[in-house]
Amino acid sequence: MNDAVDAWYQGWARLRGECVGKNLWMNMTNIIEEFNKFKQVGMVSEYQSNFEELKALMIITNPSLFEAYFVSSLRNGLSEELRPTVKIL
Repeated sequence: MNDAVDAWYQGWARLRGECVGKNLWMNMTNIIEEFNKFKQVGMVSEYQSNFEELKALMIITNPSLFEAYFVSSLRNGLSEELRPTVKIL
């Protein structure tokens, strides 16, 4: 399985698990809040992996989001010292 498909499946499984027996709207809101406050605290590779998992959940909750939104969010979540070195094309 490629990484994108794997991230989507893991996101879907996580969302499905969180929604069982709970209010779906609250879980979607929690996913959005978690995504919007997500920041790099360790290695970039770990941040990217966790970001891709959250991105998959965001796409499930709101499939109309553009890739530019995710690129901007990825950059903005990087540590302050790395953020200026990343140029968005």
